[in-house]
Amino acid sequence: MQRQFTFSSFSRKEMRGPRILPFPVDLGKSKFLQHLLACVILLFFTYNFCHLEHSDVAWAHVFYLNANKGIFFPFCAQISYFDTGSMTNDKSQFPSFFRTIPSNKFQALGITHLVIYFAWKWVGLLATDSEYGKQGIEIVQEEIIKKRVCVAFLSWLPLSIDMVRVRDVVRTIMASHARVIVAFCGLEIHPLLLELYQQKVEGRVLLCSEAVGQASTFKDPKAFFMFDGSLSVVSHKRPVPGLRDFLLGLQPVTSSKDIFIQEFWSKVFNCWWNQSYVQEEHVSRYCTGKENLKKDTNPFASMPGFGLTFSVYNAVYAIAHALHDMMEQEEPRGPKNIVNRTQVGSHGFNLWKLHQYLRRVYFKNKVGEEVYFDEHGDPPALFDIYNTRLASADSLKFVRVGQVKPSQSKELIINDSAIVWTGGRTEIPISVCTPSCLMGYHKLHHSGIPTCCFDCRPCALGEISNQTGEWTLQHVMLWISVQMLLA
Repeated sequence: MQRQFTFSSFSRKEMRGPRILPFPVDLGKSKFLQHLLACVILLFFTYNFCHLEHSDVAWAHVFYLNANKGIFFPFCAQISYFDTGSMTNDKSQFPSFFRTIPSNKFQALGITHLVIYFAWKWVGLLATDSEYGKQGIEIVQEEIIKKRVCVAFLSWLPLSIDMVRVRDVVRTIMASHARVIVAFCGLEIHPLLLELYQQKVEGRVLLCSEAVGQASTFKDPKAFFMFDGSLSVVSHKRPVPGLRDFLLGLQPVTSSKDIFIQEFWSKVFNCWWNQSYVQEEHVSRYCTGKENLKKDTNPFASMPGFGLTFSVYNAVYAIAHALHDMMEQEEPRGPKNIVNRTQVGSHGFNLWKLHQYLRRVYFKNKVGEEVYFDEHGDPPALFDIYNTRLASADSLKFVRVGQVKPSQSKELIINDSAIVWTGGRTEIPISVCTPSCLMGYHKLHHSGIPTCCFDCRPCALGEISNQTGEWTLQHVMLWISVQMLLA
């Protein structure tokens, strides 16, 4: 027999991440029947956040602020579906922290694999002036330099809108010969995209991290043009069974008790309700409530995996499995001690031990994928590669073209022929400072400039270069004829 418990409300203020799964979580183990309440209590904070706007964001901020102050509960198990920072990998400070989304380190390594695979030797780097941007872009820079890839420029985007700095970045991009730009940032890139569009900058390929890859959240269609032909490295997501139909079936009329439904509707359809006191920027029409979430042109419907719901789903199951294992091995006084109390504590199971069981969690989820945590509390590092295409003047299409496992096997699987680059081109873009020297020519490097930039000089008499891109020349013995001497 299987049991379910259901969260009562959907809350999703922004499309880039869920606040809660409003969906039945099937525990799937009959031995849980007498212990279900323990799971409900453990998930109480998640449930309680349903009716508090900004609650998950506030919780994330409190967590980091407390961590920076050295305040942390080392034995209180926490699983994050959103945090990708490297700070929590330090198990001396965060021994009980886990996550179901790979860290920035692996995402940066995945981006590096793509740069190497496509033989891009002259690459621009763009990052948000934040911990997320700095951590990610530093790893990318370090790894590509190891592979003899040169950095054309490194520019920082401000967290708040600063058009002076944005225009400086645009001038840098326009002045560079780099045709590929690695963007490790979030929605802060939006003003830059609009300015690039305004300046008619074309022919650049964006290689995006996950935070900026969710381009469908941009309201202004002008930003879409700059994403046409880009590639994004996104943490692997699978549809949660049944969730898509549940979400696409939402209607303001039938979900009237949901305090977030109208705000969610406004974000998706770029409209506003007539009872609103302030009309938002870029919003020009009223919401009717009859708009259709299932339309192909709706960016929410085309978003890969519905954002982070798959990570939340795996987190809930990981807790359930860890609880099950703990209940099997520990010897509490009995389930009645749990049922009759509002907390699972000293009179029931010792939940401070839960993180020990989370370390050993291993199971296959409903789609057959392995879920476990390594010594740093990280899940298996697996990323999907998406090609973003302009479906229409005001919508984007995300096409999965490959997959990369940067942690162990360094496996990269990609379908080159399925990629449509910027401008509708199918050939792989070239991004070099100087094209390789032809046979019979050699590279001449000038001090003070990157090694990817050089001159091509003809080989002198008695020297040969028998392949392209040669730095050194081979000296050969020449048989000089009498005719050559007399010439």
